[in-house]
Amino acid sequence: MSEIENPPASGSPTFDVRVDASHNVVIGTQSRFTQNYAPEVDSQTLTQVMEFAARSRQERHEISLTEEQQSNIEELAGEVESEVGGQRPERGRLRDLTNQLISTLTPAAGTVLGQGLITAGNEALHALGG
Repeated sequence: MSEIENPPASGSPTFDVRVDASHNVVIGTQSRFTQNYAPEVDSQTLTQVMEFAARSRQERHEISLTEEQQSNIEELAGEVESEVGGQRPERGRLRDLTNQLISTLTPAAGTVLGQGLITAGNEALHALGG
């Protein structure tokens, strides 16, 4: 309680509050209050994101992209795999990586395969809440 009444000189105290199965919850009324909400990503969404990354990696040679773009897809897909395989995958990080993969695939949007990958990416992004 003394930390609340007498916060450390380095700044405001930090409190981590976990409210399971709830969304957009703000607790308390305080000035200079920041809420960080990071719900866990369900396994179905993780699978969908992982499948999009894997398909992008597997099919990158089949669509008209430069070697640099194909290399970027390989790298981003690896980052997705690392994030999904981590102890607690971060929704925001997965959303960012998925957006980057979609952007890298955009030059191939004129092909059926490219459009299919972009659609799968947008569906994964939607599942992530983006």
